[in-house]
Amino acid sequence: RSLSRSLSLSRSLSRSLRLSRRRRRRPAMLSVPFKKASAADLATPLRSYIKSSLSDADAETYAGDVAALQNLRDAVRAGLGAGGPSPKELALYYHHLTQAEPYFPVSDSVARVRLEWNDAWRPSSTAALSSLKFERAALLFNVGAAAAQRGARADRSGVEGLKLACKCFSQAAGAFAAVKDAVAPAIPGATSFDLSQSGLQLAVHLMQAQTQACFFEKAVLDRRRALSGAAPGTKPMKGSMVAGLAGKAGEFYALALQLCDAQGGNSGAISSLLDSPLDPSWVSHLSFQRMCFEASEAYWAGQHWFEEGETKGTGYGKAVGWWAEAERRVGNALAAGEISELSPSLLAGAEALRDQIARQKRGVEDDNAKIYHEIVPGPDRLEAVKKIGIAKPLPLPQLLLEFMENQVPQRLFRGLLPKESRPALLRYERAAAACVTRTESEVKEQHANVRRQLAEAGLPGAVEHYASDQGEPRLPDSLWARVQRANQMTPQLRTGSDAVRTYAATQQGAANRINAAIAAEEAADLEFRSTRVTAAEPWTGVSSAALLAEYKKDCQHYAQLLAQARASDAQLLRQIGDGAFQAKLGLLASTRGDLESRLPRAQPLAAHETHSGFIEPRPRYDTTALQGKLVALAQALSEREKTLQALKASTGSEGLRQQLSKTATDLGFGKPGQSSLSEEPFEVIADAEVRRLEAAQKQLLDALGMEAPLLAQTLQENARFQQARDVDP
Repeated sequence: RSLSRSLSLSRSLSRSLRLSRRRRRRPAMLSVPFKKASAADLATPLRSYIKSSLSDADAETYAGDVAALQNLRDAVRAGLGAGGPSPKELALYYHHLTQAEPYFPVSDSVARVRLEWNDAWRPSSTAALSSLKFERAALLFNVGAAAAQRGARADRSGVEGLKLACKCFSQAAGAFAAVKDAVAPAIPGATSFDLSQSGLQLAVHLMQAQTQACFFEKAVLDRRRALSGAAPGTKPMKGSMVAGLAGKAGEFYALALQLCDAQGGNSGAISSLLDSPLDPSWVSHLSFQRMCFEASEAYWAGQHWFEEGETKGTGYGKAVGWWAEAERRVGNALAAGEISELSPSLLAGAEALRDQIARQKRGVEDDNAKIYHEIVPGPDRLEAVKKIGIAKPLPLPQLLLEFMENQVPQRLFRGLLPKESRPALLRYERAAAACVTRTESEVKEQHANVRRQLAEAGLPGAVEHYASDQGEPRLPDSLWARVQRANQMTPQLRTGSDAVRTYAATQQGAANRINAAIAAEEAADLEFRSTRVTAAEPWTGVSSAALLAEYKKDCQHYAQLLAQARASDAQLLRQIGDGAFQAKLGLLASTRGDLESRLPRAQPLAAHETHSGFIEPRPRYDTTALQGKLVALAQALSEREKTLQALKASTGSEGLRQQLSKTATDLGFGKPGQSSLSEEPFEVIADAEVRRLEAAQKQLLDALGMEAPLLAQTLQENARFQQARDVDP
C-alpha cells in the first residue's frame, strides 16, 4: 500500500510540475550591446598606398575594390546608428576586410586612417587607432553581438526555439572567443575595455552560460513531453543528468560573475578596469541566475534520488536532503533578487521553482518519516553532482557563412601583390622596358636601312615594271588589286568615323545615367535608414551600397575601358583627318590609266641579228632570281616584325604578376595573422623572367644579323639586272 501511495503521489507531483511550468514565462536572456563606429575615410589612404607602392595603373585597377570596401563600412556604420546592422553586411565587411588586411599595412606611418569605435560596455568611452586589426576586432565583436541578440529574441517556449537559441549563443561564444584569442592580441596599442581579455572572456562565459541554460531548458521540456506521451518512443532524461546540466550552467554564470567582481579579489574584473562598475543590473542578473541554477541543480539531484527510491526502494532520504538544500538556495536567490529589484519574469520563475520544491518535499518528507525512515543527510553530506557541460563555442566560419546566406563572395583585390614583391616587379619592368627599347630600335634601324637601299636601287618597282612592260607602262596586276581594295575602304573610313563619334557619345551617356541611378539609390537607402529605422523598428535588410558594390565595380571597369577606347578613337580620327593622309586617299581614287600615265616610259626592245643571219627580237632578262631574293628579303623583314611584336607582348608584367601572386599565396600571404614576407622568393622568379627575355632578345638580334647577307645578295642580283637592262637600246 505504501509503494502504491508513493507512486500515486509521484504522478500527482509530476502533473503539478508540468502544469506550473506551462504557465511560467521563461526568463529573458542577456544580449551583448553593439560597438558603434565613427565615420572614417578608408578609400583615400588605401588608393594612395596602392599608387605609391605599386603603380597608377594598379590604383585605377583596384579603385572599384577600394570603393566596395568603403561602401561596406558605411553600410555597417549606418546600420549601427539605426538600431542594428544587417548580419549579412557585418559578415561581408569582416570577410572582405580580413582578406584585404595583408595587402595594406595600415598604421600611424603608412596608409594612416583614424578608425574610432566606442566601448560596448561603456558607450560614452571611445578608442581610435590606425589599425585594420582594431577594425576587424570591433567588427567581429559585433558579429558576436548580432548572434547573441538573435538568440535572445528566440522563442524558447518550444523545442525549435530552444535549438535556435542554443545555436545562436554558441555561435556568439565562438565569435567572442575568436576576437579574444586570434584578433585582439595583435592590436597595436591600447584599445577599449570591451576588447580586453577580461571583457571578451566575460562575453564568452555569458554566452556559454546562456547556451547551457538553453540546453537545460530543452532537457526539461523533452523530459516533460516524454513523460506526458507527447513524444512517443522518447526516453526521458534521468534526473541526475538534468541536475548536471543545471550545475554547469550555474558554473558558467559564476565564471562570468567573477569577471564583474573586483571586490572579490579579481584584479582583471570589469569593475576594476572601468572607471565605474559594470551596469549593476548585469551583475545582479548574473548573480541571480547563478543561484537559481544552483537551486535547480539541487532540485533535480533530489528528483534523481526520488526516482531511485521509486525503482529500487531506497533514496528517499537523499531526495529530501537535496530538496532541503534546493529550498535554501532558491530562498537566497529570491532574497537577492528582491533587493536588486529584478524583473518580475526572473522572480516568477524562481518562485515557481520554490513552490514546486516545497510541494514535492513535503509529501516525500512525510512518507520518509512514517514509512521509510531513511537518514536525511545535511548539506555537507550530500554527494556532489557530476556537472555536464555541453555548451561549446562554435567555429567562427560557420557563423560567417550563415550570415552571408551561405554564399562566399568574390574576393576583393584579387591579384594585388604584397609590398615585398615590389622590388622584383620593378626590376623586371625596367629590364623589360630596356629590352624592348634596344630591340625595337635595332630592328627599326636595320629595316629602315634595308628599305632605303632597296629604294635607292629602284626595288622592287623596277622589277615589277620591267616584268610587265610590253612597250607601254602598266601597273602590275597585284599592285592595282591592292589599290582597288584600299580605295573601296575609303568611304567606310569617312562614315565609320562619324559612327564612332556617335556611338561613343551614346555609351558615355548610358554610363552617366547608370552611375546617377546608383548614386540616387544609395542616397535614398541611407536617407531611409537614418530617418525611418529606429531601435523599435530595426531594418535588417542588406543596404543598397552592399548590394551594388560589385555592380559599381563593373561600371567603373567599363568606364575605364570606354575612356581608353575613346582616346584610341580620337587618335585614329586625327590621323584620318591629317592633310598628308587625305592626299594619299586622293591618289588612291585615281583610275588605273591615270596612275599608269605617271609611270616612266621604257624604250622598246630592239631586234638583233643572230649568227645565222636571222633577225630575232632581243631576249628579255630573266628576273626570277632577283624576284626570289626580294621575296625572301620581304619575308625576313615580316618575320622579324612579327617576332618583335611577340617579344613586346611577352614583356608585359601580367604573367610575372600571376607568378608572384601564386608564390605569395603559397607563402601564406592573405591569411589573417601572416607576418611580413621575404623578398628573396620574388627576386628568384623575376630573375628567371629577365633571363627568358634576354634569351628571346638574343635570338631576334641574331636573326636580324642574317638580313645583311640577304640584302647584299639581292643588290648583287639587282646590279646584274640593271646591267642587262642598260644594254637594251
